[in-house]
Amino acid sequence: MSTPNVAGAAALVRQFFREGLWSNGNSSDNQTIDLTATQMRALLIASAKRPDNSRTPDSIIGHGLVDLSTILSFDNRFGVRITPSDNPQIHPKSHIVSKLTVNKEKYANSHSLSVTLAYLDKPIDIDSAYPLFADIDLVVISPKGNKFFGNDLPNKDGEHLSTNEKVIIDGDDLIDGEYEIHLITDSQTSADYSVVAVGPFSNGFLEFYDIQQDDKNQTCGCNECENGFCKCDKLHTGSFCQVDVIQVNNFDLFQVHVLGSSFAYLYVPLKGNVIFNISRPDSPHGNLSYVFYSPEKKLSISNFLYSRSLDEIETQMKIEEVTDDGFYMALFNNHPMPRDFNLFFRGFDKEEMSDAELYGIIGGSIAGAIVGVFLCIVSCCKKVRNFFVQKCCCCCLKKDHDHIQISSDNGIKNELMMDEE
Repeated sequence: MSTPNVAGAAALVRQFFREGLWSNGNSSDNQTIDLTATQMRALLIASAKRPDNSRTPDSIIGHGLVDLSTILSFDNRFGVRITPSDNPQIHPKSHIVSKLTVNKEKYANSHSLSVTLAYLDKPIDIDSAYPLFADIDLVVISPKGNKFFGNDLPNKDGEHLSTNEKVIIDGDDLIDGEYEIHLITDSQTSADYSVVAVGPFSNGFLEFYDIQQDDKNQTCGCNECENGFCKCDKLHTGSFCQVDVIQVNNFDLFQVHVLGSSFAYLYVPLKGNVIFNISRPDSPHGNLSYVFYSPEKKLSISNFLYSRSLDEIETQMKIEEVTDDGFYMALFNNHPMPRDFNLFFRGFDKEEMSDAELYGIIGGSIAGAIVGVFLCIVSCCKKVRNFFVQKCCCCCLKKDHDHIQISSDNGIKNELMMDEE
């Protein structure tokens, strides 16, 4: 019944905004708004509540059950801010910001602030290991400087698997003052997006500005900025350097504990040519996990240069010409429960082949030899059926000689018959 429920809710939301009821609860203003797909999606997610009050969506009930009373206000008990309906875009490698002011005293009936992001990603091949092309992070910063990350993931990582993100601020965390809404991406593609904010403030539009272009100080929100982005050290990543990167300190055996449906990030201080093996749990629970690796640390998973599915119990990979800075890995546990992965590293010469390459060459050589012998037999023996019937497997030359002799005899017989005529 969830589909007809949400379909009916979407129709009511569309009517509410088309009839101008959003502006101030009075349709006489006649401010008609035709919602875009991303606006509608963001509004419905903003209205949703989870039965367990969790701020993290899951694959079973997502962001929760739709409750339109939380986004459609007829008496101005709370406000709804939305991005304009002209399909705003976030461009590649961008950091954009919008601001709003919370007034709890004026809107005493509103006890929480929610900010929801919805965007459109480009279609991805079903076999692609990369979950998103346009990977956008949503971060809300309070007047005290506290940061709240989209979907409130356990390790404070950005959301890399969904085009929907939501921040909920309530209780003692919700204070009066100016809040900043940050959208950050280092992806290589643009994306249409919408943001909806619901809370103790007046209705209005959310206008975003680009830190790189419109902010002379390029205040990225961190102590050290670079081109509008936070500049992290080797052992931190994320849009605000909030995620720890694990340094590999034992190349013979290094175990990584990865939370359910989450990423773990690793820094490998090796240089040159490196072969590494990853051993996943020997059960279906480890299947469909992935590893991404690259010479440089990346904010978006889609920017890692290499990827590999961990379909086998143990998977071997190699990376060549690693610089003195080492390389980075992102290990994804595609299971709701935590899992342990074992890693092994060693250097190699370029002339040395990995096990997979060696087995591939051996298998290819055997297959090539079989095909070559078959082609040789077929090319030597004109009448393949007779060849197999007569079992002349090793007598191609003899078969050819017999064929020529038979042809010659037939030719002589034909000449004699012509002479007789």
